[in-house]
Amino acid sequence: LERTEAELRARAQEHRAEELSAFEDSEASRRALQEQLFEAAAAKEDLMARIDSQKTVAGRMQREADAAIAALQRDLDGAEREFAAEQAELANDQAFYEADAED
Repeated sequence: LERTEAELRARAQEHRAEELSAFEDSEASRRALQEQLFEAAAAKEDLMARIDSQKTVAGRMQREADAAIAALQRDLDGAEREFAAEQAELANDQAFYEADAED
């Protein structure tokens, strides 16, 4: 009877040790997965911040390009007006010389 009782205690202790080991393994796995989750969340936040930064840079570059295009358009408009004025002046000069030549 004592031997059976000792065997039962030994088996129970062995079973508890196995359960504790399985629990520790499970807990270690849970902690590892939780750590991976935190790392993934941090990577996502970093990626989102980089995307926002790139959007900001792209927006600034777009505004700068729009401003440069507008400045070039103003320069072109001014050059076209100047060219038209010079053509009108040349036409007036031509008319003056033609009139002077007729006299």
